[in-house]
Amino acid sequence: MAAVTNLSGLTVLDDNINAEFISQEVHLATQTPYLYEAIVAGGGTKSLIGMATRTYAHPIWARMAVASAITESDEVGATALSSSEVTISTALKSAAAFITDQATGASNISVASLAINRTVDAVRRAINADTVALATSISSSAGSNATTNDVSNMNVALTAYRALVKSNLSGGALMVLHGDAKRDLQEDAVNTTNALYSSAVGENLFDATNQAAMGQVSRFGSFTIVDTDDMPAGDTTGWTNMIVDAGGAETAFALVVSKGVTIATEREERRFGSWVIASADYGVGIVDQNRCHAFITKT
Repeated sequence: MAAVTNLSGLTVLDDNINAEFISQEVHLATQTPYLYEAIVAGGGTKSLIGMATRTYAHPIWARMAVASAITESDEVGATALSSSEVTISTALKSAAAFITDQATGASNISVASLAINRTVDAVRRAINADTVALATSISSSAGSNATTNDVSNMNVALTAYRALVKSNLSGGALMVLHGDAKRDLQEDAVNTTNALYSSAVGENLFDATNQAAMGQVSRFGSFTIVDTDDMPAGDTTGWTNMIVDAGGAETAFALVVSKGVTIATEREERRFGSWVIASADYGVGIVDQNRCHAFITKT
């Protein structure tokens, strides 16, 4: 506004311009999909809801010795049935958000709905992180922080995995890689000095490692490949990757739930606002070490 002069007893006001515009759209942060749903889906999820316990016991029956040759006059030798047991205990985890009345009144969106979305996401990410972290508890493992996850190393890992499960694969083999391991695998597949890339196998491997975002699954032969930066640290500065039997009746991992993800709200009048609380009582564990293999690669 131009200055006004030679006026007496008048006040000139500046133009009234909003200093800030708050978007009415909701833009949620990008996040990796929940991999635990693929790793423990189906037979890997155990429900303790409605049961008077928070601990799940998984019996593993040992195989009997090979039957011996006998004659009709011999007595058949007896072997007692025996089993080992894996237990998984649940624990309560929760996330909460406090919403003030002022925030609710000043917003053009449902802040309560947004708080529910974010708190539930926090709980589900905790389940995902706990599940993926089991990679460091797999007894069959190889590699170190000096290992490059090239085509040769991937083949070594697949061979070690097949030696464990043999023909007992019940679901689908899922190879979970850290982003750095997937990067090195893709780089080796496209290396111009690598004759593999000129073959159908090389082209298939490149396609399987060329996903744009984390958490996208792709097929390579009979295996499914997926990457996530949530993979735990391995040998010092390395990353732990894993191959697991997932999705069938006999999975490597189990998710035990004594209380599923629930939402609660609570009014706190003296603070002029309300709480939104998400929680779940769950536990994750390895129920069959013979259905998983871990391998450490460099960053």
